[in-house]
Amino acid sequence: MSIEINDDNFDLEVERLVIHYRNTKSFNPRMYNEAMWQYADMANGGNGGLIDSSGTKSIRSEYYAAHPDRFFFEVLSCLGEFERYIKSQGTTIGIP
Repeated sequence: MSIEINDDNFDLEVERLVIHYRNTKSFNPRMYNEAMWQYADMANGGNGGLIDSSGTKSIRSEYYAAHPDRFFFEVLSCLGEFERYIKSQGTTIGIP
């Protein structure tokens, strides 16, 4: 289920996920790293990966349908992961 993102809750949702992923990093680094690669993909307009065998549901369509690319950029940046997960891919991103 996707949370509706708007100007009123954008920063709060970024903050909520930053706290969540800081906690995740300490108890499950593998899950954290996977999520950061998914966020990097979505920051670049991607779908974050498929979550069903039919190829119709993605992480983005199921959980982040209303989230703009810059949302994922903000989360990565707040976690200090921009360099590692975006720039290391050799892709360009329209920095908001």
